[in-house]
This record gives sequence, structure tokens and C-alpha cells, in this order.
Amino acid sequence: MMMFNRIWQARLLILDGQLQKAFPLVKQLIADAQLNGNTDTEINARFLMVGYENINPRMALEHCYSAYDAANRSGYSYLEIYILNNALAIAKRINDKDEMIKVYEKLDKSMSQDWEKSRKFMGDYVKYNAIQTDNLVLSKKATQITLWLIIISFLSIVIVLSIYLVMLRQKKKVTEQLAALDEATKMQVMAMEEAKYQAVREEQQRLGQDLHDGLSSSIAAIKYQLEVLIMDAESNELKSKLTKLRIETERAYTAARNKSHEWFVQADGQHEQSFEKQIKLLTEISLPDNRYTKHILIDDNSLAGVDMDTRISLLRIIQGAVTNIIKHAKAKCVNILIYEEENTLLLNISDDGIGLGKDRSAGLKSNIGLQSIFRRAKLLNGQAQINSNDKGTEIIVSIPLTLNG
Repeated sequence: MMMFNRIWQARLLILDGQLQKAFPLVKQLIADAQLNGNTDTEINARFLMVGYENINPRMALEHCYSAYDAANRSGYSYLEIYILNNALAIAKRINDKDEMIKVYEKLDKSMSQDWEKSRKFMGDYVKYNAIQTDNLVLSKKATQITLWLIIISFLSIVIVLSIYLVMLRQKKKVTEQLAALDEATKMQVMAMEEAKYQAVREEQQRLGQDLHDGLSSSIAAIKYQLEVLIMDAESNELKSKLTKLRIETERAYTAARNKSHEWFVQADGQHEQSFEKQIKLLTEISLPDNRYTKHILIDDNSLAGVDMDTRISLLRIIQGAVTNIIKHAKAKCVNILIYEEENTLLLNISDDGIGLGKDRSAGLKSNIGLQSIFRRAKLLNGQAQINSNDKGTEIIVSIPLTLNG
């Protein structure tokens, strides 16, 4: 700052014409600038010496060259051109062609360097602007990509959550269907077992009636005959024996009469429903009409000679097949058919679902419901067959009537 003030002080002295006072001050500034390596101060101080051109143009020209050298070392091309233009004016003034040529050469070199620097600067500036533009574009793209990623992530979360809720709802529906199917099956089995017990009670009633009408009547007749014989017998010993026989006969009569009354119990009045109605009741709850089309056809005449245990097993087989349809088949149509053919009871259950897949054998082994169907069919001395493809699944259970009639 002090050197800057001294430069202005020297400049003011030169402008005021006090060259003698300014000269030592300027020389000291040049010496101090060279000592401190302050090129800017040296350039300014040497250029102040150009003010001496009216007194000594040659000295002024030398100071221009010195200022030019300092500017050249600092790389100030624009200062070099400015200083050389002043040097050229002084050379023209003293009409020194050699100096003019020398100044022109230096000026041409400086202008070329300045132009090269300007061209390089413009190139760098253009590149910088291009990079800035690219960075701006990339920033916008990155912002857009980030926004899209956020949107996609949000949509993915919504979709996954929706799928989860749908699956949860579907699972709940399947669970409700299976629970309804299990409950309906239990009710049907209870009804069939009740029908079985009703048949036993009716048989007991018949036996009681036969016991009352047959054996009790015969014993009563024997008792009456013994009483007549006792009255007609003359020997006391014979009367005593006949009396003992009458007492035992009366005991037998009482026991037979009591047993006949025990067996002869009034029936509950329940009548067994047709098997077809029972199956329809079973499927109406578990396979609602708004989701499934059902075709059920059961020939009750074919079940006339089939005992109740076999009917319960058939009901369990149908329950297992319907459970498999609800859980895996994704079917819309279910058909159940029971009929007789060549002393064989046939149960056919089919659907239009997705089937067991390509690996049918693995599907059969891993499906507990289907394995249960095979076991129940075997226990009935029958067999089960499963046909499956991508158009649906068909289960055929065949039971020989000669063994189950």
C-alpha cells in the first residue's frame, strides 16, 4: 500500500512538471520492486519514466522495453501491447526505423500471444459453458430419474400392498369356505349317523314287537296250561313240581315281556334325506352360486344297497375333493355324479380348474387331500383314479357293490 501511494506521488509530481523530484522517487520504486519481486509495481514505475520522453526519448524508450520485459515475465499480454504501442509512438517520434521494426516485431509477437490466449480462453470458456450445460442437463435428468424412482417405488409399494391385501382377502375367503365345508360335512355325517342309529332303533322295535307277539304269547300259553294241570293233578308231589315249573315259566314270561317293552321304543320320526340332497346342502355353503356353477346328479337307487358307513366315506371323499378345488383349482364349474354300472358304484368329481401342473406325480404325492381320497377308496375295497391337465381335474372312485351291499 505504501508503494502504491509512492507511485501516485511520483505520478502527481510528473504531471506537475517536477521531474527532478520525481526521478529519484521513481528509481527508488524500481529498485524496491525488483528487490521484493513486485512486478506490478516495477511495471508502473518504469512506465512512469516514459514521462521523460520530452527530455530524453531514448531513455523513455528503454524504460518502455524494461516495462515490456516485466509485463512479459508476468504474462500480461494486454499490458505488453499497451506498452509497445507507447514505445512505437516514441520510435516514430524520433524517426528511428530500426526501433520501429523492433517494436513492430515485439508488438506482433505480443498480439499473437494475446490472440492465442484469447482464443484459448474462448475455447475454455465455451468448454466450460458446455460442461455447465451438460451438468445442468445431467442434473435435470438425475432429478427426473430420482422422481421416477420415487414414483416407481411408491407404485411398487402400493401394488405389493394391494396384492398382499387381495391375497389376504382371498385366503380369508378360502378359510371361510373350508370352515363352512367342514361344518356342513360334520352336519351331514351327524345326520347320516343319526339315520344309522334310527335304523338300529327300528330294528330293535321290530324285534321287541316280535318278542312280545311271539315268545311272550307262547310263554303265557304254557303258563296257563301249567295252571290247568296243577288244578287237575291228584298227587301233591306232582302239584309241587308243576307249581315250581309254573313259577319259572312266569319269571321267563316277565323277562321276555320287559325286554320286548325295552326294545319297543317309539321312533324319533326322522326320515333319511336323499344322498343327493345331502351333497347339495354340503356344496351350497362351501361353493357359493355367485362364484361356482355346480351340477350334481346322484342316483339314490344305486345307493339302495350301500350301508351307512360307505355313504359317510363317500361324503368324506367329496369333502376332500371340494377342499382341493377351493384351495388349489381356481375353478368356476364343479360336477359331482354318482351312479351304478355293472355292480360297481362310481363317484365322479370334475372341475375346470388349472389342474395339477406339469409334474403330476409330484402333485399327487404332495397333496394330502388327494392322498386321503386314495386311502378312503382303498378302505372301501375300491380304487381311485385322477385325470388332470390344464383344462381341469377329474376324480373317479369305483366301489364294488358286491362287497359293500
